[in-house]
Amino acid sequence: WRLTDQQKDTLAKVGTQNSEAYNLYLKGRHFWNQGTPDAMKKADEYFEAAAGQDPAYALAFAGCAACHAAGSGGDNPHDSMVKAKQVALAALKRNPSLVDAHLTLATVNFRYDWEFATAEREFKRAIELDPKNVMAHQRYAEFLALMGRHKEANAEIWKARSLDPRSLPVNQAIGAIQYYAGEYDHALDHLRKTLAIDDNFAPAHTSLGLVYEQTGKSQDAVVEILRAK
Repeated sequence: WRLTDQQKDTLAKVGTQNSEAYNLYLKGRHFWNQGTPDAMKKADEYFEAAAGQDPAYALAFAGCAACHAAGSGGDNPHDSMVKAKQVALAALKRNPSLVDAHLTLATVNFRYDWEFATAEREFKRAIELDPKNVMAHQRYAEFLALMGRHKEANAEIWKARSLDPRSLPVNQAIGAIQYYAGEYDHALDHLRKTLAIDDNFAPAHTSLGLVYEQTGKSQDAVVEILRAK
């Protein structure tokens, strides 16, 4: 079986001319989007298989890096974050314009190395490369909030929401960012709106529990945390 010229062009646009590598990558994305620990582990397996089919496939390496940064293998953070950085750099060596790899580098520098200036540079580079990338705006907004730059964080997360108004992670992040700013009433409002979209979205229940904790509603907080669990 041979690829047609049109199929080759399509595959080239996603970084590989190997149809099997591309199919494996798509399966990895399917499990990555589920977000559970078991699904992340399967996603990593598919991304690694895609990279094995085509060692030049930068997107597959970026997928592996993201999974390592999320702790998909159950490793301790020292092992998983170091691995994530190494694989993200390998992805960027193959394609320096790969947004996903820049976001993983930003995450490692932010969450593990505490190299905040480097993290911000990587977030900004990701947005520069793809201004309509919802995840890039969301993660940068969360970074800004945790840096105490609440006004900038709020502006950034609403950019993300304008790109995808029904995104569960984005709507939950709006509530979380209000929580970080101590705006608990606004946080409650946004988190309840998120759960109105999907009541099974665990991160929104977690954030809601944290808000209840800070407002003295301990019993409600326990209920929400257990719901998330």
